[in-house]
Formats: sequence, structure tokens, C-alpha cells
Amino acid sequence: MIATYIPVKPPGNATAPGMEPEKLAAILARYSRSNDGIGFLLEKFKDSSPDAIFQFVDYGHASIAGLTGGVAIALDEVSMLLAAKFFEFAQMADGQESSTRYITLSINAMPSAAEVGLPEGVADRWEALNRKGFELYNYTVARFNHIADTQPDKLNLPEKAYSNEKLKTRLVKNYGLDRARYFLPLACKTNLAIVATARVWADIIRLIESLQWKEAVEAARLARIELEKASPNLVRHSFADEASIAFVQEMLAAGNEVATQEDWQPTSARCKCNVEVFTPSNGEHFNRFNDSLGNALATRKNRYSHTGVAIKRQIVTAQWSHMAIAEMRDLNRHRTGFRFSDWGPRGFFIPDETKRILAANEEMEQLKNEFLEEYHKLVCDIAENCQTGLQAYCYFLGTQIPFEHTQHADKFLYEVELRTGMGAHFKYAEHLVDAADLYFEQCPETREFITIGNAEPE
Repeated sequence: MIATYIPVKPPGNATAPGMEPEKLAAILARYSRSNDGIGFLLEKFKDSSPDAIFQFVDYGHASIAGLTGGVAIALDEVSMLLAAKFFEFAQMADGQESSTRYITLSINAMPSAAEVGLPEGVADRWEALNRKGFELYNYTVARFNHIADTQPDKLNLPEKAYSNEKLKTRLVKNYGLDRARYFLPLACKTNLAIVATARVWADIIRLIESLQWKEAVEAARLARIELEKASPNLVRHSFADEASIAFVQEMLAAGNEVATQEDWQPTSARCKCNVEVFTPSNGEHFNRFNDSLGNALATRKNRYSHTGVAIKRQIVTAQWSHMAIAEMRDLNRHRTGFRFSDWGPRGFFIPDETKRILAANEEMEQLKNEFLEEYHKLVCDIAENCQTGLQAYCYFLGTQIPFEHTQHADKFLYEVELRTGMGAHFKYAEHLVDAADLYFEQCPETREFITIGNAEPE
């Protein structure tokens, strides 16, 4: 038995060790049809072109494109909205995005109305609304920081924070940003990085371009240029086509329809959770796997452990009716399953603590009320009169939308433990506790094996 690590190098770099992504994919495709060892094939085809093997991609052999390794592409200064769309479309990828829980943002992070494709007729209103959002954000951050300094018992800080000044500073900052971030505009600039095969990247870029927003088309163009450096043969599969446009525009139209209805209100609506569990029936060939769910979890040491077959076969769909985009952004980056929302506004979430802080200052309370009223009108106007979906550039992290996540039960339970554990945001922890309770009602034998945290500070 021989194990071989094959490093990946950029195309055109003859002196670097390893194989170019497409050449490696071509050799691995040949490897699947040969009794020769990988060392022999690497040597035999080291000077060959991958062009011929990639003709198979056009005949349906997409698995070859999936052998292109992890292509890492970072995009600086895209809107949080577009970043969320990248992760929504990246169902088979890993990535990270700038965190609003640790980074204090300012009005300088805002693009111009022209950059995101908003027409001149609404630009002034949009910019004025964003300024009010930042004024509310800055005020609440400052007030929460003051509370953290003067009433640290409210933060539930761990004992070790009192002997570690750096940890204490970080947790104090985290406390205020967690409760103020709902006033941040979704159009705020952020940075994101995704690592995926070239095959997956081509599909992501195709879907991003299918949004047909100005920013999305430009981001697709720039990402395509970078993808071409790693996998020039797959770039031709990264352009929007009739099917991808129909798929994306169907979702945008659904959210647009909701936004044009003035009966939705910019108030904190209660989020209802629904969980559906599907377990495949056991035919005669699968009876041996009809084990109890409890037994399937009994040897699990922590959330990183494998479970038994009974849990892995189970499919869980969790739906939340009114999730703030602040929390949706975090859950939307979870790597497994299908994540979906129509992005139609249903409310505007503001934590009770934040409401009390604003209510204590008459001027800020009035500003909040003006902000919500203008926000509601602007969203409705843009949804009614502008390009489909553009109203989402007027959303804030407090905007509540429906969110659905379908995945296998082992991944769902991993997410439950991760998103309720130490350091978790208080609100998405609440959402996952709700989902876990509904799952346990249907699968009670699993409850004793799953650790539900209380999202205490790290």
C-alpha cells in the first residue's frame, strides 16, 4: 500500500512543486481507468495538457471537475447582502466572512447607491436611512459598553475573564456589538473567502451572475477572472444561463412580492419554529439498520464524533418564520444541506435590552421610530418600482425573513450543540434551542445524548 500527497500549484508556475488543479483532475480521471499507480501517471503526464480530458465535462462527467481541489478565492468589500448570497449558493464549500460580532463598523463601510445599482431617485433617501441606522448603532454600542464597564455582572462573564484583561476586553466588546448590530445596513461592505472545487466555483459564479444586480454581475466577473487562473477550462461553465436565471429570479420575485405588500410591519415579530423529521422506511434489505436513535448516539463523545446509521439516515428540516438577518447570516454559513429563504421582509427585530436603552433617551427613541417608518416606506417603494430584489439593499441586520435549513440529523445535532454552546450569540442560540425541542418531541430517545448549552461567554 502506498499513500501519496499531491500538492496543488497555480497554473503557469513551472518551478513550484505539485500539479496544476486541472492537470491533477485529468490525471485522477485517468487514474480511475488504469491499473497503473499514481506515481507512474504523475510522471507520465507531467508535461501533458488537461484540455482533452476536460471535454468529458461537457458530456456530463461533472465528477472530473470536482477533482480540481480547493480553489480559494477572497472578495474584499462586497455587500453583506451579496456575501449572504455567495454562501447561500455555496452548498458544497467552506468559507469565512467578516464578523459583526467582533468588528465595529462605521458609515465609511457603506458603498454608494450607484455601486449597488440603486437609481438616483431613491439614492438620497437610502443614504439618509443608512445614516440613521448607524446613528442608532453607534449610540447603542456606546451605551452597552458603558453598562459592561459599570455593571459587569449583567454580562455573565466567566471567572477567568477577571484575571485576563484581553479576554475581558473582547467579551465586553462582543456584548455590545451583539445587541447593537441589528441597525447595521445589509449593504455594508464585508470581506469573504470561499474554498471550493473549480466545479463548485463555476456554479456559484453562475448563480451570482443570475441575480442580475449590478454588484453581483461585477463580483461574478472578478471571481471568474480569479477562477480562470486555477481552472481555465471550467470558466466557460460559470456564465448565467436560462436555467440558473429562472431559478434565482423565481426566489427574488417571491421576496419582492412580500416587500410590496404594505401590511408587513417593521416591528419585532415573534419567530415561530417548525421541524419536520423524515426517516426512510426499512425495506427487507435495510432491517438491520433499524436501530434505535438512542443507540445510534450512545458512543458519541462530542459533536465531532460519528453517529450510528439510524441518525445519519434521518433528514431534518428546520424552518423559522421571522429570523433576523443578523442570525440568518451565521446559520446560512453552516456548510451542510440546503439553506433557503425568499428574502421577503416580515418584521424588524430589536432586542428588548436595546429597546430599553433607546426608550430611556427621548431623542433616540424618536429617531428609532422615524428610522423604522422611513425604512418601511423605502423598502415598499423600491420593491414596487425598481429591479427585482433590489429592495434587499435597504434591509438591515434586524430585518426578519423566513429561513429554512434541510440536512441529515447528525449534521443538525452538530449544529444544535455548536450554536447553543459556549460563545454562541444569544439569539441564534434561542433559535436552535427551539428547533432542538421540536426535534426531541419527535425523537425523545435522543435528548439525553445531546448537550444544549446556554450560550455563555467563552
